[in-house]
Amino acid sequence: LRRRYFLLNKTKLATTIAILIGTTSNSYSFRRLLSRTRSRIQSTGRTAYTVSVGKLSSSPSKLTNFAEIDAFVLIACGESVAKFWRMEREEMIVPVLTPLELDVALGYREWDGRYSCDFGDLIRWDEEDGVFV
Repeated sequence: LRRRYFLLNKTKLATTIAILIGTTSNSYSFRRLLSRTRSRIQSTGRTAYTVSVGKLSSSPSKLTNFAEIDAFVLIACGESVAKFWRMEREEMIVPVLTPLELDVALGYREWDGRYSCDFGDLIRWDEEDGVFV
């Protein structure tokens, strides 16, 4: 948890953030979360890139090829995120956050104890909390 919080705070200084698509989902919730994430990054004056990565958990070192990226946000199913976190600890230099952690880093939400990688949960919480963009 301390490492996640450290990476979240490091991302507050990022000027270029890449959105990693680690899913083949084309659901409404996924598309809405992707659009929302891109909008939030850009609305804070940062540059946003979108990268489709497929099976990232097999080789997180692929991301070291993007030297201009200060942080990544991984949009993937919860299982993929958990697998990536296990590998990320040793191999990643640049922060890789979930959309929820990015919201906290960008100032769209406070750290309130809720945590989910489910696309639908994140969209629903936005609506319940009145957080939009």
